[in-house]
Amino acid sequence: MEPRSVNQRHTRGFKRPFNVSSSEGDSSPFSRFHNGRGRGGSAGRCPPFSKRGRLDEYRPQVAEETIPHNTSQETPVNRLKGRNTRPVRNNTHKKGQDVVVILEKAGLLLGNVGLVDAYERAATTEITNASLREVRPDIVHQCLLALCDSNLAHEHRLRIYISMFSCNGKVIEVSPALRPPRTYARFRGLMAALLRDGRVTSTNDEVLMRVMPGSIAPIIPHGADVIGVCNGLTAPVVTASRLAEEAITNPVDDALQGGVKNVASFFCIPCTDDCSLDGIDYVTRTVCLSAYPTTSHVMCARICEGFMRMWSRSKGGECTVENS
Repeated sequence: MEPRSVNQRHTRGFKRPFNVSSSEGDSSPFSRFHNGRGRGGSAGRCPPFSKRGRLDEYRPQVAEETIPHNTSQETPVNRLKGRNTRPVRNNTHKKGQDVVVILEKAGLLLGNVGLVDAYERAATTEITNASLREVRPDIVHQCLLALCDSNLAHEHRLRIYISMFSCNGKVIEVSPALRPPRTYARFRGLMAALLRDGRVTSTNDEVLMRVMPGSIAPIIPHGADVIGVCNGLTAPVVTASRLAEEAITNPVDDALQGGVKNVASFFCIPCTDDCSLDGIDYVTRTVCLSAYPTTSHVMCARICEGFMRMWSRSKGGECTVENS
């Protein structure tokens, strides 16, 4: 029996019937749906392996060689050439004193399946001590993004140390060339590799982060003032610009015994949810940056912005006090 003839206007969206012979070729009303079978095409509606759009001859041409806009010698060059690295200027270390920021109570704990987060259900089997219930590596990630993306870090005048108070007092030293991962998942993998191997290097074997032996005590000179930024009710409210002005006017004396040198001031910022500095004995005084509760990464950003404002008003890194 011959197949029933089908009108073309009624064939849209129907499958090929079994009784239609394949010898019909292009004359078949269903050929438009099966021309691309077996070739990965788009069912005959468009030519196979082609993209809709303008032709190549109508697309704008790109020059083979382009001249850079800034050809000065101060153009930063990325010597490390890694995913987690950034350019560092060569002549910025001669501008003046640095600012040391200590991220205290960092919730970095290595578990069986990677970095432990208190918000995960699997963390209940890893965290057995009640003092480790506030393990929050996401706060450390936010603080690193705020510090490393600031102008103070780009000017190579910022030193970052991460103190893991809950993990036997270990300290992590962060290189100025570090560019933290943008996503939290990749940050967890990076910190897990750091805690497991003891260091993180770039493609050129440059150390980006390393775990230092001992506590934070060898970093701070004996007798130096350490300003703790928190949300304490009894702490006075001082603006970041005022703290920067005091630090630049009276920097840390290099004649003090031990510790790092060429430092304007030491700041301690807690990486906890309540921003509390309870149990930290090396902090000499505590201040608040606002009359309202402030998160840790906002504290980091305000400290960096305060120093950049004061240094932008002066020349050569020396603060000029304005008469009001």
